[in-house]
Amino acid sequence: MKKARANLLHIDDDLDFLKLFSISFKKEFEIISASDFSEAVEYLKNNIFDIVVLDYDMPEKNGLEVLSLIRDQYPSLPVIFFTGQGNEKVAREAFVAGASDYFNKDFTVFSTREKFINSIIRLVDKRNTEIELEKSRAKYQLLFESMLNGFIVGKVIMDNDGKPDDLLLLEVNQAFADMVGRQRSDFYGKTYCEALSGIKDYVGDLIALIDKVVKTGEPATVERFSPFFGKWYFLNVYRPMEGHFAAVFNDITDLKKAREELEKEKLKSGAIFDNSESVIIIVDKNAKILLVNKKACEILGYQEHEILGHDIFEICIEKNKQDLLRTRFLSFFDNETVDFGEFSEFECHVNTAKGLKRRIKWANNVLRSKDGSSLGLIITGVDVTKLNSIEIELQEKEDILNRVMDTSPVGIVIFDEHQKIRFANKRTEQILDLKKEELIGRTYESLDFACVDDNGVVVECNQSPAEIIFRTGKPVYNMLFSSEGKRGRSFFLVNAAPAANSRGVRNRIILVIKDITEHYMAKKAAMNSELRYRTIFENTGTALVIFNGDGILNLVNREFLKLTGFDHSEVVGIKKWTEFLDTKDKYRILRQFKSTSSNGGEDPRKFEFRLKDKNSATRHVVAYLSNIPSSKGRVVSILDITALKQVEDELIRKNKELNDFAYTVSHDLKNPLNLIRGYLALMAEDPKLFNEYYKKITNQAENLVEFVNKLLELSRAGKIVANMGNINLDYLVRGVFASLTSRDPEAELVLHSAPYLVKGDLMNLARLFSNLMSNAFQHKDPDKERLVIEVNCIQENGGAVISVKDNGIGIDRTNLEKIFLPGFTSGGHLGTGFGLTIAKKIAEAHGGTIAVKSDGQGKGTEFVIKLPL
Repeated sequence: MKKARANLLHIDDDLDFLKLFSISFKKEFEIISASDFSEAVEYLKNNIFDIVVLDYDMPEKNGLEVLSLIRDQYPSLPVIFFTGQGNEKVAREAFVAGASDYFNKDFTVFSTREKFINSIIRLVDKRNTEIELEKSRAKYQLLFESMLNGFIVGKVIMDNDGKPDDLLLLEVNQAFADMVGRQRSDFYGKTYCEALSGIKDYVGDLIALIDKVVKTGEPATVERFSPFFGKWYFLNVYRPMEGHFAAVFNDITDLKKAREELEKEKLKSGAIFDNSESVIIIVDKNAKILLVNKKACEILGYQEHEILGHDIFEICIEKNKQDLLRTRFLSFFDNETVDFGEFSEFECHVNTAKGLKRRIKWANNVLRSKDGSSLGLIITGVDVTKLNSIEIELQEKEDILNRVMDTSPVGIVIFDEHQKIRFANKRTEQILDLKKEELIGRTYESLDFACVDDNGVVVECNQSPAEIIFRTGKPVYNMLFSSEGKRGRSFFLVNAAPAANSRGVRNRIILVIKDITEHYMAKKAAMNSELRYRTIFENTGTALVIFNGDGILNLVNREFLKLTGFDHSEVVGIKKWTEFLDTKDKYRILRQFKSTSSNGGEDPRKFEFRLKDKNSATRHVVAYLSNIPSSKGRVVSILDITALKQVEDELIRKNKELNDFAYTVSHDLKNPLNLIRGYLALMAEDPKLFNEYYKKITNQAENLVEFVNKLLELSRAGKIVANMGNINLDYLVRGVFASLTSRDPEAELVLHSAPYLVKGDLMNLARLFSNLMSNAFQHKDPDKERLVIEVNCIQENGGAVISVKDNGIGIDRTNLEKIFLPGFTSGGHLGTGFGLTIAKKIAEAHGGTIAVKSDGQGKGTEFVIKLPL
């Protein structure tokens, strides 16, 4: 393709020379002429020039002054000086001032003209090359910083014998630092083995491989297991320039696990996988075949070992579609935003091993790891050579494919260039408590969640992760957010990275949302319980101990001293860690410690035991023991779980109460509803029964209303005690009793209380006494002449002790512990079972207590309430 001509600005105060120059070079260049500096400035503002030709002698400003001004505004723009009186001094001044070249104005000599043209072409080409290099450098830097794979650049270090010994790292991206659990600053000025202490014994083969690539220039691609990190890596090493190497690390641990899982699935469902009438092929992100079933081998004409590890496109796809499908395939796994579109399901011809043509209908599904990242594709195919019009359903594998697609443990959201949500997976719906249709099209500002700090406090965050990425082009890591949903308050971490659309334009944002509510709340609870006495160093809530190979303590922190009651001078360098073990656990822990030490158990190792302090008291603790690299020393982190065990016991009790309450509510709601449905069904069969069942339906409906009202009253009980004041107990009790006498006009109130004033909320205390007296009316003894309620109040320990006693049927001793449980009723008597529960909540909300006494059936009931005066 013919190159465009260079755009040239010619500045000269000689109008005749301007015209002559324009005519002389109009075939070679696009020329704009300026007769003074002001005119030239306007041209520079409004046009893009490849080069400037400048007269040395000008009346308004001399050429050197004009050159200096051009250099300030356009430092990379080439400038050639013209002069009619050339000499070495002028040339030297021009070059010192920044001129790119220097010529006399005499163009009558052909050689001078050709040199001038060649100089312009050379300078323009050089500048264009520099611009492209700068663009390339910027693209490389953006890729280097934002790529999700680990990337390092460096040189090989040789030992005294000239053998490769270590790596000097010149560049390390954030993804690599995260991958190895370090900060990027940890690598500054250090070798690979220095920055990753202890890795020396594990990287001899890696250094040898890199050295071979640097020396031969031949790139290398390997899968490698790192025992130091306990992970699998897909490693790509190449030589970007002489003496240097670049290495890309891709963590494929999950891919390896996926392969293992796929093999397990194959074994567990062999009849489905191997005997399926459909082709099933599983490929990794590099389009290499991981698994094939028998049908695939049969149709393609290959043995299993002949096809595994080969490129899917070369094996299966007709040549005219290979490049298009491969591009779409690779683009998808670059950013996971490209839709397969028409290729999610398509038909094409394949050439079998014997050269026969078969037409296959293909379908693609993404294979994901447990953390939601893409591992490859599950490709299914049906031979439609003779059945092009028939669609065969692959029901046998549908459950497996759906499970792979729908069980991502993290939420994934994609924003478009307008910062609107274009995609959200099912986990996102669960985390944000919103349906997919409620999410699609929304912006960050319309989502009801806020950026918070580590303590859950909302902080200023005027920019969303999408805004930050669109502005800086850099990924965002671990931003903590919180939201209030239907299930309560939740916390989640957001990581985000830029991505390209199908045209390669980076105008998409991928957000990965990880729900850490459970972890956050557990951490928060632990921190809150320890903040009173922990230092910043001890915010983890654990005691730390370091001991040597003989078990003698070398270092302890203040939390350990608090836990054991010893002083620093009493333990460091003196006591062994085994001296703190309770006698009952000592043999077990020593045996367990010996076993894990001898067989190289997982590090850290967990021990749970009772710890003995200075006063021989014991605490339940969990200890995590880790080896110190290159040393016989050990680090032990000790967590006091005594309170946790108590909380677990309390939680078990609370859960039992909650289950009992749920059962009661369900039972008491269903019964009247079932009766109503039954009566309505009878009325529908025989409308003449309307009058007979109308009353019964009304009674059951009223029971439901009363039950729901009691539930509402129970939910509010004790929560609102805002109107606190001094209340005359005599007036309160008499008023409540009077409101209940319509149930039994012959009932009698015996009031012994002195006119004590108690402090409380009038409405809530009235409800408390109303519930207690209503209980007496409801459980009146039919064998007694009349119901008698006796109320007595005395002053004791600065508070009021109030007794509400009746002569009713009493309470069986076996039910005394259940009497305040929600929904509990005794002896088949009517009632919701919430009245006494509400009374207990009101008493506790006033800082008081309530208890019940009864000597058994027929001996009445006494409630004792303690309230502040």
